[in-house]
Amino acid sequence: MTEANVTTGWKRAMIKALKEGMTTKRFTFHDRRADYMTQHKEKYGSLPELHANSATTAPGL
Repeated sequence: MTEANVTTGWKRAMIKALKEGMTTKRFTFHDRRADYMTQHKEKYGSLPELHANSATTAPGL
């Protein structure tokens, strides 16, 4: 798959989700990653060690 394929697929999925009421606002894949990191920290109190520098995983958390 090319980057263009992924981008097109994401846009189509977002349009469908908006039409079907699954979400009320647009978001990107990277937005979801940040949300999951926030949820993980709230639930477990810390973030998993994904990078040598923890600021890389979740800057500002």
